Amino acid sequence: AGKMSVAYDIGNSPPDQAASTKKLALDFILRFYPHLAAFAAYHIEKYRPLKGALFIFSKVSFHDLMDVPRDSTTVTNSELDRMFAMSWGCRPVDGVTHRPRLSVLDLAGKFLKSAPSLDHYMDNCCDREMFPVVICCDPRGKTLPDVFDENLSLPKNVDPVCYMDETPSMTHVGPVKFFDFGAMLELAGESADCEAKCITIDRP
Repeated sequence: AGKMSVAYDIGNSPPDQAASTKKLALDFILRFYPHLAAFAAYHIEKYRPLKGALFIFSKVSFHDLMDVPRDSTTVTNSELDRMFAMSWGCRPVDGVTHRPRLSVLDLAGKFLKSAPSLDHYMDNCCDREMFPVVICCDPRGKTLPDVFDENLSLPKNVDPVCYMDETPSMTHVGPVKFFDFGAMLELAGESADCEAKCITIDRP
């Protein structure tokens, strides 16, 4: 057990919004911690000693995904039918064939410039104590891997063209501490043995 530590790359977030953006990301991770930490624990254990990261992708805007109250008086966050997908990617190592089908480059190739510290976190924060988390929100899908761009949906009850035009992509990277690696591994069970999982936020 221990305190969670998050130190995010702000990516293309304006500097004056950096502190609030970090807090939003941490709140999001805490809200879905059992899902995220269990999935990460399973893949860290399965693919040891390879280094990797947990990737979260969504076509919902960062602020809508983080549950920031919307300016609109007609559509609330819960009416957007928000979803995100998560996947584990490892850094390939020559001669090691036991690894996920999707590598870090497959998952992060379109936004690596917005995640300069990802390599550092994989080297130093991918073990039974911590795991790196990458959050990539892009309604246009341009920075998402093709498989997620094709299968993730835009939120409902919004004008899709306006939503894509008015919403910038945002990418964040940071390390998260396991409260109890063994408990998360047990929680994961065989249900984590998959390339990706989709989480719907607003459905019962």
